[in-house]
Amino acid sequence: MKIAIISDIHANLQALEAVFKQIEKRGVDMIACLGDLVGYGSQPNEVIELIRKNADFVVMGNHDASVVGKLDYSYHYEAAKNALDWTKKIITEDNYNWLNQLPHSRKFKDIGFSHGSPITPEQFDYVYTIDHAFSLVDEYEKLPHINFIGHSHLIKGYSFSKIMVDEISLPRRGFRAQSKYLFSVGSVGQPRDGNPLAAFLIYDSDNEEVIMERVLYDITEAADRIVKAGLSPNFAKRLSLGI
Repeated sequence: MKIAIISDIHANLQALEAVFKQIEKRGVDMIACLGDLVGYGSQPNEVIELIRKNADFVVMGNHDASVVGKLDYSYHYEAAKNALDWTKKIITEDNYNWLNQLPHSRKFKDIGFSHGSPITPEQFDYVYTIDHAFSLVDEYEKLPHINFIGHSHLIKGYSFSKIMVDEISLPRRGFRAQSKYLFSVGSVGQPRDGNPLAAFLIYDSDNEEVIMERVLYDITEAADRIVKAGLSPNFAKRLSLGI
């Protein structure tokens, strides 16, 4: 079985459309979305509707939670707060209600899906360093064999046991029964690893493999739409830089 895992679209319709075209070519059996459909970008309704149409299941991200009033975003910097305020004004009632009912985590067989750390996923904690990953060691017994998260906009992999953690590279093939694994899937709409191409992962359970996909999309159009919407021009500039 092949599962495409996408995350952090951030209202970037152009990136999402390109990613779905790539996913279709890969012949996957399931699409999982790890949240943050909104924020920063200019087309939240269109992104939500496309996700609703194509994803098999979706979990809530911190930006989604902020828009529906489940998370205080007063600590965000001004431009990010303005983007969330703007999103709240233009999102349709139907899409608002749909975001509001999203779960914080999902499990399929022995695979876990959440936006942030799988430990207390409603807190949206980051996992993108070895120190972050060590926070999972104490919860080893509670976690699924393989875990996928978003939130950091970075692509990372970790294997861990009851006493230690190792950072692992992608692609990854083969999974030890006595270890557990966590993969951060990158970002569709706003990568922050220095590569502006949209990112997502595919997990192939038959071949025990996780691979990374990068997809070219119309960054100029996405950036222009951000500026025309009156959102921060920095959100537009960073798309071409991958930061």
